[in-house]
Amino acid sequence: MKILVFGGRGQLGNDLLPELQRAGHEIIAPTRVECDITYARRLRDEYLPQSGAECIINCAAFHKLADCEEQPLLAYNVNSYAPAVIADWCRETGARFVHMSTDYVFDGKASYPYEENSPCSPLQIYGTTKLAGELCVRVVNKQSIIIRTSSLFGHAGSSGKGGNFVNSMIAKMAGNSRIEVVDDVVMSPTSTTDLVRAITQLLTVEDASGIYHATNSRGCSWYEFACEIKRQSGLGGELVLVTLESRGEPYSRPRYSVLGHHRLQEAGITMRPWHEALEEYLHG
Repeated sequence: MKILVFGGRGQLGNDLLPELQRAGHEIIAPTRVECDITYARRLRDEYLPQSGAECIINCAAFHKLADCEEQPLLAYNVNSYAPAVIADWCRETGARFVHMSTDYVFDGKASYPYEENSPCSPLQIYGTTKLAGELCVRVVNKQSIIIRTSSLFGHAGSSGKGGNFVNSMIAKMAGNSRIEVVDDVVMSPTSTTDLVRAITQLLTVEDASGIYHATNSRGCSWYEFACEIKRQSGLGGELVLVTLESRGEPYSRPRYSVLGHHRLQEAGITMRPWHEALEEYLHG
């Protein structure tokens, strides 16, 4: 299958491209210069028809929280409007569409894992535009696959955040630094290696559509995650527990965003616990 991947140079895309190639697919992965998805008319009338894609996977996102607050229109164009344009083109041509989304569509007031049909209530511009993207995609193309994930760590790091959490902790621990980490935000750390395997498997499910949650199983706070990184790496440094309020961020984050995997499991796909994925990331 000929698959077009937007965001193929990012942390997720860096692992997704070789996994798709190993599965026998032909891959097109344009850079932002080659195809800027915010130019909707050019995207729909020129690039997509010329691509000949039989499937599109959209990993592109404007995801840095502070930048989204400062540039809401750009966040909307990337996270909401462009996915709707792509989804509509896929509907017209019969191509499959996979759109990546986020745990930030939730408000974090739950105390148990969010399922795919749990009510959404985002707290900031990023989550709001990602939820709008989900809704637009589902309205214009009911056959689309929407995958929500969380707290990625991959060897490419995150281009918008200056590296992922694991890489950042390793660097600080190697310097025996004093490291402040929040303990009142609970999520599901997710290895991009495991996520791309789940995406590739889901493509083999012929009637797959709608929303799926794909994260490594179980949840932890960022502080607990840091402690496990320290234990598995054997590095030094002093981990100091702090609260989200003490950081004084001007935008809100969900305090709890562990995702349940009901629909993914129905499709016959399971994801291992995050600490096992971390071990492979550090030592595999």
